[in-house]
Amino acid sequence: MRILQERRDEFHDYYRKVAKAGFATRRVRVVEEPLTPYLQWETC
Repeated sequence: MRILQERRDEFHDYYRKVAKAGFATRRVRVVEEPLTPYLQWETC
């Protein structure tokens, strides 16, 4: 969390430029079955 907080402005600028260029960021998670309770909860 500390590292993310320290780089917050840098990340904000990067994602603003990406969005301005017409790109969208997505999160992809590769999982195997059986799904854990956390993954089951996360997909609800």
